[in-house]
Amino acid sequence: MSVVAEIRAEMGRKGLRPADVYRAVGMSKQKFSKVITNETQEISFKDLGELSKFLKVPVSELVRRAEENEEGATSSTSDAPGNNKKAGHFND
Repeated sequence: MSVVAEIRAEMGRKGLRPADVYRAVGMSKQKFSKVITNETQEISFKDLGELSKFLKVPVSELVRRAEENEEGATSSTSDAPGNNKKAGHFND
C-alpha cells in the first residue's frame, strides 16, 4: 500500500470527502484528484506535509503504515507454496 493509499484510508476513517481535503490544504480539485487516484506517481513534500497536517497524522506515520502494509503483502505472497522468493531475496 502506498502513502497515497494511506491518505485515502485516513480520509475514509475520518469520513472526509475529497472536497473537504483539497480545499483545506489549498490544492486544486484537478491536482488533488490526480494525486489521490495515483494518476500521477508524484506527491510533493509540501503537499504531503499539508495533507498530513490536515489529517492530523504525521508523515512518518503514513510512511510507516504504507511500509508495514507492503511488508505484509510481500510476506503473504512470498510464503505461498512453490514460491522461493522471500521479501525480495532469492534462495540459492
